Amino acid sequence: MSSFKIEPLNDWEWGLRAAVRLIVSHRSVLVPLALITVVFYLVVAPLEGVMAIQLPVSLPRIGEFDLKDILETLVGASFFVAITIVFLKSAGVETSWRTRALAAFGIIAINLPAYLGFLILNMGNDSVEHPALKAIIWLTTFAALIAYVNYTFCFAVQILVDSKVNLSRSYKGVARREWRLWLSIALLFVALYPVSLLQSGMEMIGESYTLFQTILPHLETIIDACSSIIITVTCGALSTIWFLHPRVRPPEESTTWEVPSLPQAQ
Repeated sequence: MSSFKIEPLNDWEWGLRAAVRLIVSHRSVLVPLALITVVFYLVVAPLEGVMAIQLPVSLPRIGEFDLKDILETLVGASFFVAITIVFLKSAGVETSWRTRALAAFGIIAINLPAYLGFLILNMGNDSVEHPALKAIIWLTTFAALIAYVNYTFCFAVQILVDSKVNLSRSYKGVARREWRLWLSIALLFVALYPVSLLQSGMEMIGESYTLFQTILPHLETIIDACSSIIITVTCGALSTIWFLHPRVRPPEESTTWEVPSLPQAQ
């Protein structure tokens, strides 16, 4: 485990530099976790369509979950919790197995209904023709997306620190940083844009070479896994930094708050 310590974050700082330093300092732990995740993606890829479970709501293109989806959801939540635990140790925050399980379950419990909700809104947008109704559905989806991301960006960190679910406290890590959050997300996707170009180029090559077509699915799986890992690790580090160092509201308040029953995050 790295001896790196999370330093106090000034109110004017973005936290991106601190997040990168946090990631780099724990590379000896993150690299093995990332490799295990990539191997997992390769192993479960052939399970597409196996043990399909019909959803109670009939939706286009997503009428069922199969074993691959279930395993990826479980491992994705576990991976995010694992890296967050590693980051929190830099601030002297120790977590119990009960809290870790609660955090993983909380991520799954909040993501699945949100995913289905956005799919239903999208289906409703496709089924109506009146421009006013489409506008209402689009605005509702946009507002729900903003609220969802703002309140859940620090969700896993909040559960691990507090040992209970508290969305309002989770939001305090994002409060007065909303535009920074969305610009950071945009920058991350811009940085990953070459990955989509690489996948498009690989598909074009696959159309010309039969041999390449046999390994193309495996390469795409590896690329998808790596992209998911980069997004997860980046969001985990930044959410940890932000939650432990919320921005000042009144001038007299500190840039950090005291964690109950734990030493003040420094």
